[in-house]
Amino acid sequence: MFFLRRLRPLEISGARVRSLRASLNAPVLSTADLPVGTARSLIVVHREARGGWDATVAVRSERGGEIAYWSFDGELSTDTDLDVASDAALTFAESLGFVFDDVEIGPGDEAEKTWRAWLGGRPPALAAGDEIPELELTDLAHEEAAAPAVAPPARTLAEPAPQATPAKSLSKFRARAAAPAAPPQASAKVGARQPLARLQLVKRRSPEEERKLLLRKLLTSF
Repeated sequence: MFFLRRLRPLEISGARVRSLRASLNAPVLSTADLPVGTARSLIVVHREARGGWDATVAVRSERGGEIAYWSFDGELSTDTDLDVASDAALTFAESLGFVFDDVEIGPGDEAEKTWRAWLGGRPPALAAGDEIPELELTDLAHEEAAAPAVAPPARTLAEPAPQATPAKSLSKFRARAAAPAAPPQASAKVGARQPLARLQLVKRRSPEEERKLLLRKLLTSF
């Protein structure tokens, strides 16, 4: 027996209730669906507005009033199925720390009054976990057609026309391109002072000096 997180709004009326019971205590819960703090639970076996029976465990936070729902995962068609689902819902709620008595409220005004009082005056559609109603395409088209067209404000003659801002280059050469160029005369003057080439001066010896140098190397090598 499994109970899954319910995302549809839960609307309860006395005529659609088979059994209802509220918790006697308010334990401290720490779940991902509700804020940490004390909470109260309610178990209701009810008929859905679209048809079919279901068993739901509702948990309301006393701190902020948020409500989370868990419904039975399966089809309930017979009285035996409803009794089994009711016992399973009781086991699931008790596993969260809630305590219930054996008294169940049957269908009628008392069940609906107990349900409204347990909600704390909040509409069920505003409870946490309820799904957002889907909008059909026809509704969106109707809203767009019904919305009045708003024309842009006219510009007077005294108002200057907006000027287009020149686009900035995102290239890495933007800084180089934006740098001011040197004056032509200064560039030419600097270029004239620069040497065209570097020459290395080498001392040339006469043949006589070359022979003396060679003889000196031979004598000093021994």
